Amino acid sequence: MARVTCLPTTLLLATPAMLASPAMAMNGIGHGTGGIGVGSGVSGVSAPGKIVLGAIQAMLTGDSRFFREAALARTGSPEPAAPGAWGEGYAGGGRMDGAGTSGGVNSRLAGGVMGADAAVGDWGLLGLAGGYRTERTKDPADAALANVSAYQAGAYASGRWNAVRLTVGAAYEWNHINAERSDSTGLYAGRYGADLGQVFGEAGYRLRTGPVSWEPYLGAAWTSLARATFTEAGGAYPFTLTGGRQNVAFVDIGARARMDWQVAGVTLHPNGALAWRRAYGQLNPGIAATQAGTATYLTGDPIDRAAAHIAAGLDVDLPRGGRFGLGYDGQIARGSWTDVALAKLSLRF
Repeated sequence: MARVTCLPTTLLLATPAMLASPAMAMNGIGHGTGGIGVGSGVSGVSAPGKIVLGAIQAMLTGDSRFFREAALARTGSPEPAAPGAWGEGYAGGGRMDGAGTSGGVNSRLAGGVMGADAAVGDWGLLGLAGGYRTERTKDPADAALANVSAYQAGAYASGRWNAVRLTVGAAYEWNHINAERSDSTGLYAGRYGADLGQVFGEAGYRLRTGPVSWEPYLGAAWTSLARATFTEAGGAYPFTLTGGRQNVAFVDIGARARMDWQVAGVTLHPNGALAWRRAYGQLNPGIAATQAGTATYLTGDPIDRAAAHIAAGLDVDLPRGGRFGLGYDGQIARGSWTDVALAKLSLRF
């Protein structure tokens, strides 16, 4: 019968020699040996070093927010958006701390979302959008890394009735991942796909105090990530990791604000948003794998259950109803953070 091994965080493995050491025996499973998660190993096999698949799985689910946040920002401004074309680009980085004894991973990302919408009567918008994101994730010791290319397509609709706004949308994302790692047994590489679908909605209520417009809002999103099965190439003892699915829901409670400010005949719009985000569902799913005929159960970096979302920016009106803006967007949680710089442009039809 195949033996099953449970390994904590970031899919970091220890060699049988490490597991048999007196220091490991004293510390026990999951403690000591900073930066290495501990399992019982694969009998008779030199276990490979670090891989970042667990971090990638959490990262793909978490970073699906960039597409939906772009669509919600388009429709969720305290002041109604005029029908037209729009685009948003972003670049930045982040970190995801490992659980237990894992050292965590660092990431750099850049991408953009473009869309166009049309008026529905005198009360709403209906639009289509597409996007691209590239991301590079690695462990601090550079023993493993992964490059992700993600393509998104989606649709959204928004309606306003007096001060009340309702926005709904759906999107699909195709992720192409190239991962590699190395240890004393060689260089390992894997190429696989992971598709993500999401639906989202948000309700807001517009308020105005002098030159400042406010919109408290309540939002929700459901995401489903499907990961393909793949087998590593190279090295002496490659892994086969079984495909799986991760379903996670997010709920946001927050508020947006925008001010109209005239400076030397130019209209500026300082703006910002603050929200509390709560995650539900499979926040730390396991990944079944085999190596040399032995079954291994791996757990990845978890998605934080609670996080703060912060945004700030400055927009300027352009001729013929256009608008250009620069800003910041960040998500901060106990075990992770992401910071990106934003550039936005909208043109009115």
